[in-house]
Amino acid sequence: MSHYYFHHPTRLSLEEQVHRIATCKMVKGMLWMNIGILFLIPILDLILDNMPYRVGILLLIFTGMFLYVCLLTWLTGHWNRRKQRMELSFGINVLIMIVSVLWVVSFFLHVFGGVGGWVLYAVPVGMSLFVLLIAIIASVMGQLHR
Repeated sequence: MSHYYFHHPTRLSLEEQVHRIATCKMVKGMLWMNIGILFLIPILDLILDNMPYRVGILLLIFTGMFLYVCLLTWLTGHWNRRKQRMELSFGINVLIMIVSVLWVVSFFLHVFGGVGGWVLYAVPVGMSLFVLLIAIIASVMGQLHR
């Protein structure tokens, strides 16, 4: 009986943590979007006569979002033993979607709206940092309650 109370879960190796993060549906979705954009940009370049060079920023934004989602999954994800995959809470999923929409809207205003400068990206960066702060606080609180 005392073994139950004093049993500390073993820490996962880096390889096991990365494998668990890769099983999350949100991470897989972001990866497939990156692959799709990677193939879409050269096709658009072939079709459009005068494609703005700033369209390549889209790949940079989605690669950053992919890494961001991986970090949030690592901080707040929970392993579902029955489904054998990492899952995010509904709230975190909604916040990730809001941040993604903010990034895409800023991108379209920058590239196709004619609004110059990087000031457009202040709101998505601020919201991303806010969600990251929430995830860090949730992770620390979860660690304290274990």
